[in-house]
Formats: sequence, C-alpha cells, structure tokens
Amino acid sequence: MPQRHRISLLPCNFIAPNHRTAFVNLLLAYMTDPMGGCAPHTEQTAQQVIESLRNHPTAYIQFAMYRRKIVGMAVCFVNYSTFQASPFINIHDLIVLPQFRKTGIGEALIHGVTLKAMSLQCAKVTLEVRDDNHVAKTLYRKMGFCSCTPMMEYLNKKIAVPPQESLPNPIAHKVSKM
Repeated sequence: MPQRHRISLLPCNFIAPNHRTAFVNLLLAYMTDPMGGCAPHTEQTAQQVIESLRNHPTAYIQFAMYRRKIVGMAVCFVNYSTFQASPFINIHDLIVLPQFRKTGIGEALIHGVTLKAMSLQCAKVTLEVRDDNHVAKTLYRKMGFCSCTPMMEYLNKKIAVPPQESLPNPIAHKVSKM
C-alpha cells in the first residue's frame, strides 16, 4: 500500500513519450473498467485525444506517481463561473489503476487539483460521478465535495460530428437581428 509521503504529483507533458504512454494506459484502463463501461479507443483515436488535449487551451492533466510508476491521473479543464465571477476547475476524469485504489492516490490527486485551483484563484472544483459509483462518492465526500444546492442534473446531447470539410464556416454564418 502506498504511503502518502511517497506519492508524487506531476503535470502531464505530452511531449514526453512515457507520459503519452501512461496517459493512454490509464485512459484505456478507465474506459474498460465497469465504471467506465465502454470499449477502449483504437491507437489512432488515443493519439488524437492526446493531440487534442495537448492543444486544448484550458486542459490540465495531473499524474500521480508511486515508486516511479504513474498509477493515476486527473484530467481537468479550467472553466469560468459567471455567477461567482471567477474561474473554476472541473475534474472530468479521475483515474486510479485498480491495484492502487483505496491507497491515497485519489486523495492525493484531488488535493493536487485543489492546490492548482487555489493558485489560479478559482472559486471551486467540480466533478461528475456516476450514481452507482459508491466508492468514488465516498472519496469525494471525504475530500469536501457535496451535492449542489439546489440539486443540479447532468444532461448531455450527443452530436454526430460530420467530417471537418463539411462543417459550415462559423464566420460566414450570420445571425439575423430580431
């Protein structure tokens, strides 16, 4: 079991081949886990995700390392709260390899993201969690997360993305005045 003082955190550097490999391995482990519940990306899609995140202006990926092995990561995005007039960080994915769960890795990652949020003068850190992921919910509550008041509902709308060449030019699109 990892000792908390032996867990180190570091930002992901997608230029480093070992970071790219670790990112893909962690993402695929999460995707195929019962809580991820989907098929893993192809190698081509995984590399596309890396390039997209590497170029995303608000992405922040943090790794957790134990005994020189990357065993967890938080995939985060900085956003902005208009109500609080401040930035905030959303933890989009929190991933810990199965053999390192319940060892302090998740706590260390959340603590690291919280410190990053404080350094950016963020108003809050947010995340979404599956309703049936009781282990994660216990961790999140232990780390100070609570349900929103009033209760919010997480909704999504799936969009089939057409090939890039068939997308309309957003500059050419004019909105009529009413």
